[in-house]
Amino acid sequence: MREGVGLLLLGGEGPPRHLLEPILPTVVCTVAADSGFDLARRLNIMPDLLVGDFDSLERSRELEEYPQERIRRYPPDKDDTDAEIGLQALWDRGIRKVVVAGGGRGGTGD
Repeated sequence: MREGVGLLLLGGEGPPRHLLEPILPTVVCTVAADSGFDLARRLNIMPDLLVGDFDSLERSRELEEYPQERIRRYPPDKDDTDAEIGLQALWDRGIRKVVVAGGGRGGTGD
């Protein structure tokens, strides 16, 4: 098990950055699931990993500029949601404490 907190960013309306500031020093890995990448950009947070089918991403051009080795693409007809894939990615890295940000007002849920 890895010490520290994982941050999972989801699509939709997320919190303002000042609400996340207290936990940011403890975050050891940040994963953005699909349009959680849009939230990451709004919060000025660089994710360690991007996961999903990227069907609801607003900033697709910026995705092309992101380091491709830090992107895991999945087919749209997958069984798991993008959020579940993000949680699994953190779990696979030994992270057992996760803060989830986003997913409200306008998130697609996948």
